[in-house]
Amino acid sequence: FLVAFSGVIKADTFATEDRTFSAFNAADGLADNSAQSIVCTFTGRLVISTIGQINFYDGVSFSHISSEDENKYYLSNYTGHYHMLFDHAHHLWLKNHHQIVCVNLTTERFIYNVDSVFRSMGIRQRVQDLFVDEYRMLWVMVGGKIYNPKSHAYYPILKGKTLQDAFGVGKQLVEVYSDGMIATFDLKSRKLLFCSAPYSKEKARYYAETCVAKNWKNGFFQIRNGVN
Repeated sequence: FLVAFSGVIKADTFATEDRTFSAFNAADGLADNSAQSIVCTFTGRLVISTIGQINFYDGVSFSHISSEDENKYYLSNYTGHYHMLFDHAHHLWLKNHHQIVCVNLTTERFIYNVDSVFRSMGIRQRVQDLFVDEYRMLWVMVGGKIYNPKSHAYYPILKGKTLQDAFGVGKQLVEVYSDGMIATFDLKSRKLLFCSAPYSKEKARYYAETCVAKNWKNGFFQIRNGVN
């Protein structure tokens, strides 16, 4: 795969306009030749998830840590693919098909008891799914509702639908469902403001598998995948 770095020159690089691209694989120190997701941290490190490992690149070299069964926490409601999230407490969360692991970014080590992290936030119920928005705010699904550990507020989930993402935008909470529909709630009153769907139910079934939402200016994009 290709990773872009400004000013990094290697023997096998090529330039296009003002960008330089370098090819990295296991021979360069990656734990695997397949990258599932790539995210840049606030400190400038690249975090790359490969199958079973989390790789860190500091601009010079790679290091990686391997997940073990004792690191993993079961998420009953997450059926999607690899998805990396970063919260305000220097945690990296990696979700993948009913499982989540947590990494302490300060030490670059897995937290062996993920449940202890939830208990430190005052969460005693079993977590069904977990989301982090672009403000690094954590939202968790417990008991069929969305809970905000910071405000200790619960928000409803639309009945009969599969929730795939939840995040804050200004003074609102946005919930994204498998059929593409969004439900927006007022953060203070917790009342439903509106619902909106981008396409018909017939078309929705082709894009219902995985969703990633990304904020942009006053709105957001939904990136959706289907079975094929």
